[in-house]
Amino acid sequence: LPAEKEAIEQRGTDDVEAYNLYLMAWQHYVNSQEKDVKRLEAIVRLCVRATELDPGYAQAWALMAIGQMILRFAHGRKHDDGLSAAERALALDPDLAEAHAAKARILARYARYGEAFAEFDTALRLDPESYDVNRWMGYWKLQQQRPDEAGPVGHRDRPEVLRRDRRIPHRALDNAADVADVLARSQFRHDAAP
Repeated sequence: LPAEKEAIEQRGTDDVEAYNLYLMAWQHYVNSQEKDVKRLEAIVRLCVRATELDPGYAQAWALMAIGQMILRFAHGRKHDDGLSAAERALALDPDLAEAHAAKARILARYARYGEAFAEFDTALRLDPESYDVNRWMGYWKLQQQRPDEAGPVGHRDRPEVLRRDRRIPHRALDNAADVADVLARSQFRHDAAP
């Protein structure tokens, strides 16, 4: 089916199974909190498998980096810190905003704030509509005690941010409960310049 093939190509892989694994991992990420270790481990496992099927799947490498980073720094697990996965994603696709944001989060954990800010700035320039990039940037601004720059997302703005995010299949947002669940996980959005 041409429309489905085109949608898969826009997602960074021609491998249907790798794409489905990535979507499952991403759904775990969106539908969980960072304190949910079992879901984080599932995210990493699913992304590892997706990258085994398609080693060039940059989005899967970027999501794997986030899972690894959270397991390492928030839960003290002896996992990889995610930096190598983020760098692999960027080597594959230097214009992938989520990979820049993942790298930024990891660099910030090492107190490499100048580099982290540059990565966040690049991520926002590449995809100012990305749900994850905006959420992570807002969270980082709060950690830097810059709440005036983190800016809360108004309830009426949240669905629009989610619907514009190119990675979210619109059918996933058709159910009002799904939208409410995703929105409940987002508290802040960095207001990028137009």
